[in-house]
Amino acid sequence: MRQYHGKRVLSVKSDGTATMVIEPSTFYTLFFGKRLTIQLAWKIENGHAIYDVTGGSPADKLKIAKNTWGDRWDERILELNSERLVLKAESGSKSKWTRVETETALGNE
Repeated sequence: MRQYHGKRVLSVKSDGTATMVIEPSTFYTLFFGKRLTIQLAWKIENGHAIYDVTGGSPADKLKIAKNTWGDRWDERILELNSERLVLKAESGSKSKWTRVETETALGNE
């Protein structure tokens, strides 16, 4: 889970697929709605986590997200352990993810 302009939960599966659910903060709901789901394909290559957008919903909000963030992310892995993932984008920005139970993170208890 990552808190950045709202809540982001990334569920990564061993088959090379992942799902990111974004619940934007108040201002960003104007662009992305209350919840945006992005389907991804992922791989690890040369110390980088590489994600490609394969789909998502709602479709109109996904289009805005792809225009804003792109449809491929390539980030260098700075730290990876059972509790935390830290990635660094080419731009220099870092993203810090913390492991949580998905049901709890999304409020689906």
